[in-house]
Amino acid sequence: MEGTPKIKSVIIGGGKAARAILELVSSKKLTVFDLEILCVVDPNPNAPGTLFANEHWWPTLDSIEEALQLPDLQMVIELTGDNKVLADLYKWVPEGVRVMDHLTARIFWDVYEYDRAFVREMNAKAALQKQLEKERQQLQNILNSLPDVVMVVNMDQKIEWANEKFAKVTGTNCLEARGRKCWETFCKHPKPDDTPQTPCACRRVMTTGKPVVLHTSRYVDEFDTKHYQITANPIFDENGKMVQVVETSRDITHLIKLQRETERSEKLFRQLIDTAQEFIWIKDMDGAYTVINQTAAMFFGKSPKEILGHYDEDFLPQDVAEVFSAGYKQVLESKTHLCFTETIRLNDNENTLLTCRFPLLDVNGDVTGICTIARDVTEEKRLEKKLLRSERLAAVGKAVGGLAHDIKNILNGFQGAEYVLDYGMEIGDMDEVRKGMRIVSRNIERVSMMVQNMLAYAKDRKPTLQRVTPHKMIEEICESMTPTLTEAGIVLECSAVEGENILLDTTLIHRVLLNLVSNAVDACNEKIYAENEQPAIRIMADWLDQDTYTIDVSDNGVGMTEKVKQHLFQQFFSTKGSRGTGFGLSVSQKLVGEMGGELDVESTYGEGTTMRIKLPSKS
Repeated sequence: MEGTPKIKSVIIGGGKAARAILELVSSKKLTVFDLEILCVVDPNPNAPGTLFANEHWWPTLDSIEEALQLPDLQMVIELTGDNKVLADLYKWVPEGVRVMDHLTARIFWDVYEYDRAFVREMNAKAALQKQLEKERQQLQNILNSLPDVVMVVNMDQKIEWANEKFAKVTGTNCLEARGRKCWETFCKHPKPDDTPQTPCACRRVMTTGKPVVLHTSRYVDEFDTKHYQITANPIFDENGKMVQVVETSRDITHLIKLQRETERSEKLFRQLIDTAQEFIWIKDMDGAYTVINQTAAMFFGKSPKEILGHYDEDFLPQDVAEVFSAGYKQVLESKTHLCFTETIRLNDNENTLLTCRFPLLDVNGDVTGICTIARDVTEEKRLEKKLLRSERLAAVGKAVGGLAHDIKNILNGFQGAEYVLDYGMEIGDMDEVRKGMRIVSRNIERVSMMVQNMLAYAKDRKPTLQRVTPHKMIEEICESMTPTLTEAGIVLECSAVEGENILLDTTLIHRVLLNLVSNAVDACNEKIYAENEQPAIRIMADWLDQDTYTIDVSDNGVGMTEKVKQHLFQQFFSTKGSRGTGFGLSVSQKLVGEMGGELDVESTYGEGTTMRIKLPSKS
């Protein structure tokens, strides 16, 4: 204590107890015993107390006798725990010097241990307080970074804490908001209320003791109202009593506007497709129906509910499902708009649909489904066929009237052949007889082709498709034509690439090739060739792609002008004068079309012509 003289002491024994007393003395925590340490005695220089004494400039000795001779010594503290040493001390200490044995000195060790425990506890409390403060600040930073309004209210609905978003939304400083009613500060209500029009999440939590999620509106001004999703949760104390409510408010104004706009768009979309006369449906990526209008559902003999979520094969005949699925897959693979003319049979009725399908894309350009818009054109097609048939019959009638001159020429040919035959037989010249027979054969061929073309043009017929090897068929046709062309002095070249079998009507394709080769022969006969040039016709067959087989009939004849190409497939159009009927190419185009193909022309005047037949490899 202040004013009390220090007790000059010597410590005998430099162990842990000595160090404990020295630490208490150095930290001035011995307020009752104010010791002045004269030295520490221990023969071991590495003893804990000895080392601590040396670090703090206290003298150390290894002799007890020497220590007892120190001037002004008042007390000896024995810490060896050795009773013999204690007995010797009682003998050796000078008169008037007190001895504190190790048992009495234990009070210093207890004080030391209590002090250390107290220090540890205080340090732990300080660390915990620091950690709590750090976590509290982290929580504050996290809540301030949230885009939502967060506030804590007590059971009187007074605000105890709020984040920075609260201040931005309400225009009220968080410190100023403390103690104010939540319903007047945030909700801008003149009084507390909890009605369907003005629900209060806080009051509901206080009433039920359970978390609440609800939507509410906050009036801003006459032009703006904010919409919020409110989440309120109770906070309980250690006794289970509710003491606070934490309320989070998320601005969903934009979401509400988008939702209402989406609802309006969906309603308009439904009105549009339900009033449309076309068949409209949408399938997802798996082929399941997600949208279908009433018109389409009625056509299938179902209600929309019976179709939605189902696949084609669930409610359509297998052949119809295959047709629809094939078109769906084509659009899915190509990712582009495609149109089809599809013939299907439903309820024993054959219907023709003009169908357009296109992919539906999301914001990233990825396909999410396929939309189909189809129109039943069965009646239109029937009327078109009826009109076309009438036109053809009228054309045939007109042609019959115009064929008199052709028939007269053929009859003249027969008469000429008769004369040659009679003359040859009369003089016994077999060459003349054979010449007459060739004339007869050519005129019979002309009559046959004329009649077949007229019949083919006037009558609709369904092709008799059979699976054939195309290159072998071309080789056989070329072989049958070679003698006639060779006799006419025309070289015939044939080339056919091997490949898969395709579906064809061999009779029709043979007739088309005869017409095209006949035209090529006429084109060669009309041209005057140079000495080193020879008339030639080439029949080339190849695969344009995996779905299309092409047959080209090319010649190096006179070719065509642009004007001739424009009228090439018109009825009765011919550049042959009295030698042509104008039926050949129009009939050929019709026959190729009946097999699902196309007939195109490429020609350069003076150089030659190529007629290309494009046929589908599958039917």
